[in-house]
Parts: sequence; C-alpha cells; structure tokens
Amino acid sequence: MPNGKSVWHQPIYYYRQPHRIPNDVRWFIISQKTINTPPTQIISKVFAQFQRRITFETISRVWSKYINGGSRRPQRRVGRPRTFSEREERNLVRDFLTTPGLSIKQVVRERQAANKPGCRKTIRHILRSRGLVPKVSNRGKEITKKNKGKRINFANLYQNWEVRDWGRVVFSDEATIFPQRTKTCVRWSRPGEANPPPLENNLKIKSINVWGYIDYNGNGEIFRFNGTMKKESYLEMLEEHLFEALDDPNDPDDEFIFVQDKASYHNSPDVINWLRRNNVNFIDWPPQSPDLNLIENVWASVRNELFDRRTRIRNSNDVWAETRDIFHNLTLVYIRKLYESMPRRLESIIKLKGNRTSY
Repeated sequence: MPNGKSVWHQPIYYYRQPHRIPNDVRWFIISQKTINTPPTQIISKVFAQFQRRITFETISRVWSKYINGGSRRPQRRVGRPRTFSEREERNLVRDFLTTPGLSIKQVVRERQAANKPGCRKTIRHILRSRGLVPKVSNRGKEITKKNKGKRINFANLYQNWEVRDWGRVVFSDEATIFPQRTKTCVRWSRPGEANPPPLENNLKIKSINVWGYIDYNGNGEIFRFNGTMKKESYLEMLEEHLFEALDDPNDPDDEFIFVQDKASYHNSPDVINWLRRNNVNFIDWPPQSPDLNLIENVWASVRNELFDRRTRIRNSNDVWAETRDIFHNLTLVYIRKLYESMPRRLESIIKLKGNRTSY
C-alpha cells in the first residue's frame, strides 16, 4: 500500500462501470493470486492500473472459478440479447462527442423511428461505461452588479402586474437562427475536460438573421434581414411591420405596449423619437435580461425544432423556410403559457437578487 495508507482512504475518481469484470482485469487478478499477492495489494494495483475498484469477494470469486474450472473466462450468461452492438456503442459515443446539443432523448426518439430498441437508462449506462460524464455548458456573460440592481428595480416596479396586464405587451427581438438544441444544457465529454462553451453553429449550415414579435393572441410575425442590424435598418423594419401588431397606432390610448431590449440601435434617439412620434407605448427594459423577454423562448423553441429537422436542411434558404413553418405553427397554448410565466419570472429575479433565472 503506497505511503502506508489503506486503499479505502484514497480519493476515488471514477465513472460508473458495468458489473461484469473485463478479461484483462480478470487475468491480472489471477496472475497476482498465482504469486501470492495479498488481496489488499491486488485491490490497490487494479485501481492504479485499470482505474477500477474491486472488492475482496470479486478476487475470491475470480480465483475460485479459475481453480475449479481452469479458465479465466466468464461463463456464458442466459438473458436477453444486447440492445447495442459493439459498433453501435462506438458510434454512439462518437456522436455525443462530435454533435452539439445531442441529447439522450433525441437518440431514443431516432431509434424508435427506425424500429430499434433503446431506452434512456441503457444509453446513459453505455456513455458512462465508455468514460463520458455529463457536464453543464457555460451560461454566458455574468450579469454586472449595476445591471442586477436595474433588474431588481424593474421586477419591483412590475411585480403587481397580472397576466391580463402582460397580455397587452408585444415582445420583439432579433435572433440568429440555425439548427441548435438549446434546451439541453448538459453535454457529455471526457473526464477532466473543462465545461464546454455554449453551443455554436458547427453543422456547416449557414445561419440566417431574423426579427420578429409575439403577442398574447398568437398574432406574431417573423421577418428575415441580411447582414448586421443597424439603426437605419431597424427603423425601416419598425415602419414596415410594427403596426401589424397594433390595433390602432394613431390612437394615443392604444392598449398595446412594445418591448425591445437594450441593444444600442434599439435605444438610439432616432428610434425612441420615432416610437413617441407614432404614439407607441413602450417599456424601459432592463439590460442583460433575455430571461424576461418571452420571444427568446420562442427562438429557443425554433432552434430546437430545426435541430430535429436538420436532415432536411442543406442551405440558408432551407433554414428560412423551416423557420417560418415552425414559427407560424406555434400553438396559442404555448404562447399564453409564456405570458402566464411573467409574474413568476419577476418573483425569481427578486428572490435571486438580480441574478440570472432558470427561464
């Protein structure tokens, strides 16, 4: 035993392994027993060489079978056949290491579509036995102390609003759309590797830029634009499409309220003056608050569905066609559930002292 310490007091860092002992470990135990190595030293050596923790009972069982049968190979077991072949297991591990956003649920769904067996527990067991561990991706830039205060002030100001009050609000924002699974924050990787960065578009499919809005009645719309959004193009977008979301833009008592985030071109003097000149009511939105803008959840839903349809997509025009189809097929139930979550989002911000919420 190294340093005179028992192997049971050493720090153990290992992933969950299958119950059956591999042949190389089995033969190593037999070779050590042949030269009369004490069991405690065998346990220590097996862990040092194979990163596998065994018990005294395992050593006794392996040695007894070898003495009685003269063989180091395990006896054939009776049971159901393997769900995954050796090649399928290797391909499964490769897919999880190379495909961004791939989830166990997605693999199960694809196998079911191909009439192949497989469940979450089996796939999770294979990944762990092959040395992969689940890790959570980095969530992005930390919210500054100043902006945390602004988020708390905003939550305190609107915490008494009910769902019918938020139902008057039209949420809008731009987004870069490409096939990406954003719901799954867990990614499988090798032990010791740093947490993976947020998912990026590495499927070699060109992304598109869109601007859109949603309202409580499900009458949202989405529009495509090229290049980077600037003040002039944003004003042109508002002039052409914003009033489609409002009942009567010329009515100063219009009940609809417009929401845009704190992007520099959103809050330029020209844009603010245009909104006021056209009698558009708007909310002074807090910075670094995508978890409050409901349309961000819509963009995430669109990206998730695009990821499921990625086999149909070959170029940016396909991305745009599929994006429009997904956006226009969002159910009214889904949109209203987002609106119903606004009071809870504000409560979470107050409870978390301005930090990022789970929304």
